[in-house]
Amino acid sequence: ITVEQILSQPSNVKELAFDYEELKVTDNGVISEDGIITQSVGTGVIWYGPYINLAKGNYTTNFWLKLNQPADGDLINLYITTDSGKKIVAMSTIKSDDFVNQDTWQNFEVKFSLPYDGKGVEFVGINNDNQKAAISFLQVELYSDGYR
Repeated sequence: ITVEQILSQPSNVKELAFDYEELKVTDNGVISEDGIITQSVGTGVIWYGPYINLAKGNYTTNFWLKLNQPADGDLINLYITTDSGKKIVAMSTIKSDDFVNQDTWQNFEVKFSLPYDGKGVEFVGINNDNQKAAISFLQVELYSDGYR
């Protein structure tokens, strides 16, 4: 999985993007020269962060992922948490069948709502299988003002 961060400021803005510069990469991941985060070995957390503050509201997160080789089954769990990982507000499991094409960037959308101002919001990618996947960047977008 490869992850890349573009902005890292807390916000009331409508859209934020994060890549390898803002996200933390664990020993299970590696960053290529072009800023792509890829799983290097084993299973477990590949990236996490950036611990931003988000205002109460409804959000869409777009994870841009690419599968580097053929795979089967559950590949990646995507978590969105608040309070620096203490509260899970959304989770999605990406399966091999979810990828239309191998070696092509695809968007995986995860929606979440914050009924309160979210502190320490993080985005986590966990590899479930010893398959190589990459993330280019993730994008967070406010799609309505206020919680419903």
